Formats: sequence, C-alpha cells, structure tokens
Amino acid sequence: LISVINMDAIEDVQISPCNSSKYIQPYRVKFKQNGIARVWDCTRQHDSVAVLMYNSTKESFVLVKQFRPAVYMKLNEHMLEDHFKEKLSHKDEAKYEEPTDNPPKQKSIKQYGPGSEGVTYELCAGIVDKSISLEEIVQEEILEETGFKVPLAKIEYVTTYHSSVGISGTKQHFYYTEVTEDMKVTLGGGVVQDGEMIDVVYLPLKESVQFIFDTSRPKSTGLCFAFMWFQQFKKPSLK
Repeated sequence: LISVINMDAIEDVQISPCNSSKYIQPYRVKFKQNGIARVWDCTRQHDSVAVLMYNSTKESFVLVKQFRPAVYMKLNEHMLEDHFKEKLSHKDEAKYEEPTDNPPKQKSIKQYGPGSEGVTYELCAGIVDKSISLEEIVQEEILEETGFKVPLAKIEYVTTYHSSVGISGTKQHFYYTEVTEDMKVTLGGGVVQDGEMIDVVYLPLKESVQFIFDTSRPKSTGLCFAFMWFQQFKKPSLK
C-alpha cells in the first residue's frame, strides 16, 4: 500500500451535544408489531454511492483512506462514557471550583489514542445530495478523491443495498470501473475547501482477499463486499 498523508495528527479532541446537523436527523418511531408496542430510534441520512476502482496498469485496486471520527470514538469509548455520565449527572461543574484551603484539583482527563485508530480503508464514495444522475455523482467523487478522470460510459452499475439497516436504512448504490494510469489527471485527496483529507492508496489484487480478513486494518463492509464480488464476477475474465 502506498500512502503519503499522515493521518495521525489528531489533537484537542472535544465532545459536545449534536443539537442540529445537515447530515443526520434523529427521530423515534413508535409502532405495534404483532400487537406488541415497540419503539425504535432512527436517523434520517443521505443515500450514498460507492465505486470499486481497479487499476489495470498497476493490477491494483484504488482505495481511499481517511480519518473517521465515529470509528475513532468507538475505539476510545472511555471518552464517550465520561461525556454521557456527565450529561446524565445532576451535579454541575461547580464542584470543581469550590473554595478550599487546599490547592484545587485538576479534573481528570483520560488520554485518547493516536489518530491512526480512526483511519479506515474504503471505496471511493460520496453522499447523494445533488440533482444529477448517480453516475455523474460517482464520476465527480472519483475525480475529487482519487484524481482519475473516468468517462460516464466506463462507470458500471452493479447493485444497491441498505448500508445501515439498524439505524438509518440508507441505500448505497454500488458501481465498478476500470482505470489506467493515463487517466489520472490530479493527485486527488478530496475537496480541501470542505475540510476533506483523503489519502489515495493502491492495494495489489493478489493481496485483496487476505486484506478482507486482516482486522488490523479497519475497513468498511462495502469494501469487503466489493472485493468478494470482484473475485466472483470480474477476476475470471481478466487477461
């Protein structure tokens, strides 16, 4: 894997309530199932597209690598536990500022882990938030994230599945494309103005199945599915 961006420089981590967001909207569903009252908490989110990119020049997959705060916080869950305990507590922060003859005690802050704990390997992907075709969104994401300029005719639709059945029910539309090195026109890396920091990495085809089962390198479910799909439907026809 070729990597050039240092994703480890994570500091000043703070947790606060999410009172509003343009990406997620939480809501609660109450219903009866077989006569039994039930309650389920959900979020409304954008659908997404994802594309498996195979670089035939390098005989490698083109992947993206980026820092995912949700993955990072899951691996540093003690920070979330402290946040929610404090939120549920009826005691306020004044207890740390009470007058005393003794030197004030510092509030204990547990150390968080390196940024590498939240860095994941993924397919090139993006949310569906534009009034253009899904294929055009895929084309834009490929160029922005990986730097390859791919004609729409070379973007192949594969299938659609629900990527988060337990909480959002969002759909992800899965695509495939084959690229060559002469199609690379920029370095990629995402839209800097939007705060994106994306590393483009190449994974040799011969290492892809082993990569699926390598738990030391965090990856998305969609990536694992895409590799297995390729092994079944594309690899047999490779020259």
